[in-house]
Amino acid sequence: MNEPRTIYFTSPWMPCGAFGIVNCLMEMGIKVSTYRHAHEDWSFDGKYHYPNTFNRFKAQFPAFADNERFEFRDDIHVIWGHIFPYDHLYRHKVFMYTRDPRDALFHQYSWEKRMADINYADWLRWPFHETLLDNIDSWLLYHRLWRQHPHLAAFRYEDTCKSPRKMIGRLLDYLGVEVEEERIEKALWSSSYERYCQMKDRPFDPEEKRYDKWRDRENEEQEQIAIEQAAGSIMKLYRYMPVHEQKVQEVDPFPHMALNPFFKDIPYYGSQNPDDVATNPYLQKIFAFMRFIKQNPESLPQHVTKRQTWEELNNNFAGYQLNAVNVGLLSQQEART
Repeated sequence: MNEPRTIYFTSPWMPCGAFGIVNCLMEMGIKVSTYRHAHEDWSFDGKYHYPNTFNRFKAQFPAFADNERFEFRDDIHVIWGHIFPYDHLYRHKVFMYTRDPRDALFHQYSWEKRMADINYADWLRWPFHETLLDNIDSWLLYHRLWRQHPHLAAFRYEDTCKSPRKMIGRLLDYLGVEVEEERIEKALWSSSYERYCQMKDRPFDPEEKRYDKWRDRENEEQEQIAIEQAAGSIMKLYRYMPVHEQKVQEVDPFPHMALNPFFKDIPYYGSQNPDDVATNPYLQKIFAFMRFIKQNPESLPQHVTKRQTWEELNNNFAGYQLNAVNVGLLSQQEART
């Protein structure tokens, strides 16, 4: 038997509706595994697949409420994760599912706010544990790096909300598979927000607006301006049009990526400006943040410690600092204080 084609599925780490796409694919008979546990997520008896480590998502997928086992097709395997474009992924087809950052970032903040009292403006500027950049710049760099990939197709949450059948049709065309119309319709129903509300025993309001919510939120203009000014050029590429004029010039990420251990297997093919390293805004922000945390250790927000990401954030900062010392961007004295 031939090995199935492997196609990767990436989505940012904030709420973008990716769970709905995964659910829909499974309901259409397409096996989906996670990037870090691809060989452990399912057990197979020769005909049916049963969730193994994939069980950790059971409460999120209506497909599990409707199916105890799955008969997946054997010609394709989708591997999904909140992943950056690692070097080995350039050999594969990839599809990305994204959402307007003015909504996606806010919804991630709303989730983390339950763990600690932090305002939205401060949260937006808090470093993400992998990139070490703040949440806005991390969203931007994620999309900038994936734009380099030669075999990438991008899909938007907003388009799914407006016309789910059309969006799924485009995705199936990209995957190169055919599915019976009746099965597609059943999968779309199982993956709908209404079905999800049923599974969670929540009220469902068919009139509720599910996209472009940023237009209706009050007292958020400054945060939206900050997002648009930093990420406006990439937002336009995905048809997320900024309302305010973009004033912030895009930063060359290469000097930052060269120092951060997280990026060691993630290439960057854009322009590289070594002459500007000392004044690179990303480096300046990170050095300033490291000094702030050392001088104010009590200021660490609980939303970071409760997410259990502080250890990874701290380790990446330590590696970053060591690399900065080794290339002469920080002195030993500066690293200690």
